[in-house]
Amino acid sequence: MDKKKIFHGTLVLVVICLVSGLLLGLAYSVTAPIIEARELAEKAAAYQSLFPDAAEFVNDDALDAFVADQDAILEGSGYEAATINECMYALDADGNILGYCLSVRTAGSQDILVTGVGYRADHHLAGINILQNSESPGLGQEASKDYFTEQFTDKDVEYFVVTKRGASADNEIDALTGATITSNAVVLAVNAAMYFSEYVIANS
Repeated sequence: MDKKKIFHGTLVLVVICLVSGLLLGLAYSVTAPIIEARELAEKAAAYQSLFPDAAEFVNDDALDAFVADQDAILEGSGYEAATINECMYALDADGNILGYCLSVRTAGSQDILVTGVGYRADHHLAGINILQNSESPGLGQEASKDYFTEQFTDKDVEYFVVTKRGASADNEIDALTGATITSNAVVLAVNAAMYFSEYVIANS
């Protein structure tokens, strides 16, 4: 085979790869900020739903330090498998702390679940919403539905447990049909968030 033809063919492939890479990079640089802005807006709306009276959601160096020290805070709690992504103050118009909004990552049956948790300054759980859910349709994805998340609304309990026999106590959560792992992942996230929030309140 003619060496010139081989060289020419190889050069064409290299150019195609370079152009494709540049186009992909350009597409990412354009879409990434849009996706990030959308995700931030969705999270802000989710937090607002947990604290309708909040004027703003902010964090500071103190909260960031607690999040950075979460391994030590959660050690021995039984909730070490959860990861606190962030913790923010929910403030009213006068700057008073209404409570805390947390984003918590846990392992579901198919992928990572991210749960938004609102914990009030009066030691009550305001509620939860699911910020990221890639579980199986009709099974684990049901965790994002109101009928599941509303089980956590306005609760004054120390921790939650999953039950398959029908919830009969305030701290019992009805498991999703065919998605017990997902149910446990959400409960783990909520329990970790409540435990963490109590630590923050006690040490602030």
